Amino acid sequence: KTPALLKNKPKEEQIQRCARRLSSHAYAVDTLHRCLSQLKTHPTNPKYRTIHKENKGFKAALENVPGAEDLLHAVNFKAIRTSGRQELVLQERDLDMALLWMAVASLETTQQTPEYKSAKQKTEFAKIVKGVHTGSVLPATLSMEDELIQRANCMAQCPSEPPEGRGALLHLNMGYDDVTVSRRFDADDQLRDVMHWIGSHGSVIPEKLTSGEWLLVDVNKYPVIPVADFGDLDTRGGLDRTLQVLGCWPSGRLELRPKELNT
Repeated sequence: KTPALLKNKPKEEQIQRCARRLSSHAYAVDTLHRCLSQLKTHPTNPKYRTIHKENKGFKAALENVPGAEDLLHAVNFKAIRTSGRQELVLQERDLDMALLWMAVASLETTQQTPEYKSAKQKTEFAKIVKGVHTGSVLPATLSMEDELIQRANCMAQCPSEPPEGRGALLHLNMGYDDVTVSRRFDADDQLRDVMHWIGSHGSVIPEKLTSGEWLLVDVNKYPVIPVADFGDLDTRGGLDRTLQVLGCWPSGRLELRPKELNT
């Protein structure tokens, strides 16, 4: 016997399963929780019963997120087209306060799960590291001119880059929006050289790594592990270890992460 489609199952089951399915999408969970909480507080206000699918906010938070639209359908939102615009609308006659309360409660339960907390932390980390990389977020004591000077000093301490076709190609995922920077190194170049290169993309990044607040991990290894314990650099050669010793030869894939994501 073919199992029933989710949309044909009881509303309560639909809501709970959709909320669980959203656990790794923290932005979507928070957006839905905010929207449905406002609707729960102001159920007669048409403003909170209409969601414009072409709105930038919808696209950024909910579009193509598994379970997001299904959850809205489960609380009786229906897809309609108005003046050429796609909308999700909850008609007043379809308003069911019990379903709304259940949806909000289910999303709050999701916000307590390890999957949600990890996704939330990763989202917040991405905002910070993007600001550091682009220069839009700098320490209060550092001007953009000073930052550029410090980045240039870091790059000046890097060894010469081997010509194309030679050396190890190292890729660094910056930890946001799949932004990756790449550079070639020789096999006997050291971890300190890599740290200088990373500093050329944000002068505070090496400090974040050495303090242990952020991690530099090798994603080619399983399980994913930090490249170094920067709190104990005297072990196993520390910053003097070569790329070959680190396992980043003939290529390497590194990534910046907040510490808690690797614990």
